[in-house]
Amino acid sequence: MNNQWLKYGIKVVLILLIQVLIFQRMVFGWGGVNYVQIFIYPILIMGLPIKSPSSLVVALGFLIGLVVDIFYMSPGVHAGALTLTAFLRAPVLAFLEPRTGYNVDVVPSKYYLGLNWYLSYAGILLFIHIFTYYTLEIFTFVFFLEIWMKTLFTLVFTLIFAAMYQFLLDPKS
Repeated sequence: MNNQWLKYGIKVVLILLIQVLIFQRMVFGWGGVNYVQIFIYPILIMGLPIKSPSSLVVALGFLIGLVVDIFYMSPGVHAGALTLTAFLRAPVLAFLEPRTGYNVDVVPSKYYLGLNWYLSYAGILLFIHIFTYYTLEIFTFVFFLEIWMKTLFTLVFTLIFAAMYQFLLDPKS
């Protein structure tokens, strides 16, 4: 168990470094509006073991989001979005549960549950995270179309990187 948490701690540090050193600077847009940002740090919450206690998942979501907020200099936007994502993780897992149920020690990944399942799981949680992030960042529904455009474009690119992460960096977990 301790080896698993040590491995997770190293994964947290590496993904947060990639997020704040590389992806923070990768913002794409046109017409003066930045439509695409890539957020890979939610995969830290998505990759926790299925039977992790919800309170631990939510607490980790808040702490990881707070760390990202420090580097992005955003007052609680990432923490709020990731906390909601962590809170809704259990209902999403229940919604996507296979007929045979989950194995006790399984982490949600393409290796254990298949690529289609993982893309559905990641797509739902990343949509929740990204939509919440942009809603909190803009904080008005006057720009509803802009929130939707940013959410959809960011979701596509983030989902591509999440799938690449599953294939290249985490093939057996």
